[in-house]
Amino acid sequence: MFLNYLLLPILAMSVVVKYDPYNLNNATMIRQVYYMFDNKTAPASGDPGDGESFIDMSFTVEKTDSRLPAKAVLEVMVASDEVFENIGVEEKGVHYFCCDDQAFDDNQCNNHNRLWVRSPKTDGYRSDSVEFTGETKTVNVRYDVPKEGKYWIVVGLCDPDTQNVKVYGTVTAMNPYGHIPARMYGILPFTKFILMAYTILTIVWVVRCCSYRKELMSVHVMITVVLVTFLLDVIMKLMMLTSYNANGEYPMKLTILSLCITAATHSVARCLTVMVAKGLGVSKASLAGSFWKIIVMGVVYFGFSLWDSISTTFATASQVSLYRIIPASLLDSLIYFWILQSLLDTIQELEDKKQTGKLDVFISLRNMIIVAVIISTLYNIVFSYLILQKKVEDLWKYQWFFNDGVWSTFYLVVVCVIMYLWAPNERSLAYAYHVQVSTDERQDTEEYAMQEEETLQPATEGSVKVATVEAAEENLKPMAINPQSA
Repeated sequence: MFLNYLLLPILAMSVVVKYDPYNLNNATMIRQVYYMFDNKTAPASGDPGDGESFIDMSFTVEKTDSRLPAKAVLEVMVASDEVFENIGVEEKGVHYFCCDDQAFDDNQCNNHNRLWVRSPKTDGYRSDSVEFTGETKTVNVRYDVPKEGKYWIVVGLCDPDTQNVKVYGTVTAMNPYGHIPARMYGILPFTKFILMAYTILTIVWVVRCCSYRKELMSVHVMITVVLVTFLLDVIMKLMMLTSYNANGEYPMKLTILSLCITAATHSVARCLTVMVAKGLGVSKASLAGSFWKIIVMGVVYFGFSLWDSISTTFATASQVSLYRIIPASLLDSLIYFWILQSLLDTIQELEDKKQTGKLDVFISLRNMIIVAVIISTLYNIVFSYLILQKKVEDLWKYQWFFNDGVWSTFYLVVVCVIMYLWAPNERSLAYAYHVQVSTDERQDTEEYAMQEEETLQPATEGSVKVATVEAAEENLKPMAINPQSA
């Protein structure tokens, strides 16, 4: 018997999983995996789980067309990973989950046209079934999780004569602390830590800006905006996670607001990065015409990012399409190229003008980007290896870190580095406008020293001498590079 595998459409961000109605006219099996804590190994316990760990299933079968005859046998099962591995047999690369005609005739199984469970563990699964001939019927199964691990929900329709049926239902996975999946629980305390970190950074930055408010430039304002948006983003995520844990799904209004803030945060962060790469606050006091190009880019990116986030969050599995993510991905690639090109142009400009002091800032930024690229590349290689070797399943308790924790930490470090390099000080504006006097490296050092001394001599009567700003170079260090200037 040919068996079709089907995962019904589900809301992407819901643990109270709602399966949309799906029409069936042949044998089908629906399966989905859950990772669960038991009441002894759970990292926390409280409302709404109240120390209980269980999976509750409810599926309904009814006619697709009320005018036509219908037939099906609906089986619903919650099984541990050990039991699931013993459902059916695998032959020549094909997994047969049902007791079909051949297996039944060979006396390999007894339940003809039913799910084929070999050597079941009595405490390893719960199941129920109904025979459907036209009258709407519902199957309910609750399974109390005895130990932490991997569990499967299985909905089987093994009868090859299945016709004119529609199946839908819900699955609720409850851990001792609430609805957050076991693989993602760590994100809740981690988000609290990130919130504390951004709160401290924002306070420190605001105090610093207030102390040197007369020296502030547009880049400092942009960094402030980025910090505030990151802070708001983390606050909204924490509120969503708290609501998610309590109710099993994200509230619609809160989710949309959070997605808007996240898209705005990503847009503002990219705008800031482009401005910094172009030399704002170091080699340029303003960006002139480029400023509005950057703003337009940020607005466009916000639109694509928000569209991608909303469609991904609320789409069902049947609606998954590359067309949702391609625009944002292409725009991201263009922005990264713009950032890299702007950074290289700024470094080249400073090298040509012998602006060695200012060049230090961009060399530091370049080094940070190189390190970031290396780290992200290594992470992707290691993570890909773990996936290929099927090691990720063994590390399911840390999936939250692979998905969110790594990149949240990465963004936090990048923000800290930019804050350090562009921290305001008493010479921020002067430094931005300052042009270091170029020197010929072939020139004898003693000759240069003598010329510098002559330059700084007091003006004699009848003559006018101008002391160059080079004399104050000691006080015009790159912002925050010299801790004493800060």
